[in-house]
Amino acid sequence: MSPRASYPASHPYDLVNPLTDDTKRVWICIHGLGFLSRYFARLFKTLDPGKNHLVVPQAPSKFYLRGALGDFTHVGASWLTREDTVNELPNVLNYLDGILANEAHKWKGKEIVLLGFSQGVSIATRWWAHRNVNIDRLVLWAGRIPEELVDAPLQNSDRTVDDADGDSARSLVNGYHKVDQDHRAASPNNAEAAIAMAATRKQPYTKAQHLRSLHLVYGIHDEYVNEKRMDAEYRKAKSLFGDKIVVQSFDGPHTITSDALETLINSWDV
Repeated sequence: MSPRASYPASHPYDLVNPLTDDTKRVWICIHGLGFLSRYFARLFKTLDPGKNHLVVPQAPSKFYLRGALGDFTHVGASWLTREDTVNELPNVLNYLDGILANEAHKWKGKEIVLLGFSQGVSIATRWWAHRNVNIDRLVLWAGRIPEELVDAPLQNSDRTVDDADGDSARSLVNGYHKVDQDHRAASPNNAEAAIAMAATRKQPYTKAQHLRSLHLVYGIHDEYVNEKRMDAEYRKAKSLFGDKIVVQSFDGPHTITSDALETLINSWDV
């Protein structure tokens, strides 16, 4: 095993739309593979800026994307890969915790929505499960719930290009538990009981009772998420969240559309 070094680090995040007394919802929007936060935020531009405040984290690992002409002029980002997932995950969660420390005290009386898109689904669900994240609604859009949070084994044939869960479920849970103790031994937000239960989960997380709703959203033309895959995600979600699940499909590919967002919000404002 290679030696490791610890060092202070900081990463940016974006705030979109002013936070005022008239703000109704705060959205924590976790992007997918290849996005930068400022570009991901554009997918939410149709939300009423007077009622919706966006917090958009930026994945810390960046890389160059190949353009249409074969050049590498655009930059994207990734939350995790299957390489060294166990050690990288606490770094990512610590960054998200840092955003909460900066911003959450401003959100009193607002409805909090945590949305993960594509690869961001795995980050949103891990963060919610393992740390002290108090939200009202959880939106999992066109992505996968990590296998270590449930008791079903991951089949290699079911992987997609956006999958960052390369370790086996049990080894990832055990490794995460050890590394997270090393990183956060003194923290009361470690949620060790949830981590220890993850590989043999039979009942929903108790904290799921506090969610107003859980949404699984996908496009019927998504090249990575088909109906069979969504059925599997529904079963995983039910094991984690109980009966709070709402499945929403829309006529579109692997993206977030304004129409689908509007349908989502309308279901809340009935």
